[in-house]
Amino acid sequence: MTVQPALHRQHCSIAAPTQLWLDADGRLAGVPGGPGSSSAAGGGWFTGLLHGDTRMLCRAEVRVNGMEPEPATVEAEAGGVLRVRGLVRGIPGPTEDPAVELFQTWTVTPGVVRHSSTWLPPRVTRRGN
Repeated sequence: MTVQPALHRQHCSIAAPTQLWLDADGRLAGVPGGPGSSSAAGGGWFTGLLHGDTRMLCRAEVRVNGMEPEPATVEAEAGGVLRVRGLVRGIPGPTEDPAVELFQTWTVTPGVVRHSSTWLPPRVTRRGN
């Protein structure tokens, strides 16, 4: 049975005829097997970079020490920008908390998608004395 994707969980940026669709966690992680696969109900298979009616890219991964960053936030901004923040585990730091955050920026304009990544130590907010 074919299941329609749950598009309300996706993040998208559209600058016709170019579209970028990320999953709920902000990943460009098309699931092999497509619509009939078991994860289709969550909409995870419907990700990709599309130009017109052609899917140009269905999957792109960022890994650090063989692990994907743990999803934290996805924010849409004006001008076709999606900002994805992830926590990088497995890098030694002063505590068990993640020592590095990964910020990915996807910018969509007609016919062009730009991706950039920035690595930073996590922001710490100190309250009180």
